[in-house]
Amino acid sequence: MRLAQSIDAGYDLDTPTVVKAKYRDAGPIRSIGGKCIDDAGAGTNNGTAIQTWMCNGTSAQNWMWNSGDGTLQVLGKCMDVTGGGSANGTQIDLWNCNGTGAQEWRWRNQNRLVNPQSGRCLDVSSGSTADGTRLQIWDCNGTAAQAWYLP
Repeated sequence: MRLAQSIDAGYDLDTPTVVKAKYRDAGPIRSIGGKCIDDAGAGTNNGTAIQTWMCNGTSAQNWMWNSGDGTLQVLGKCMDVTGGGSANGTQIDLWNCNGTGAQEWRWRNQNRLVNPQSGRCLDVSSGSTADGTRLQIWDCNGTAAQAWYLP
């Protein structure tokens, strides 16, 4: 059975690939402890920290996922692996959308967002539920710190 592109972020259950689709609905991406992915201070400068924060319905948490190119966008910019890094613990920030692998995210089993360039999962540092906890990439390990729930 194949899921429609409008359900489960376009993931195709028949094969381990992502279905190419246009933009998904915008909204909060929830994580561990019911927190949301948040653009710190609703900043639009390159390098603005991406963190978890109490879900509050602001534009800083209104993410849009383009499964065609894999970008996650908020306030007109993309979620980016800092410096295009690939090491465990490399932080996530906001950057001008530029089509690089540092800005590509793929939806995988168990609600994981994987950066194909690094092969690592989007992760909440130390699995913390404190507001302001930075996001990073880390080896995919199946923990709650790497589970994401798209709009």
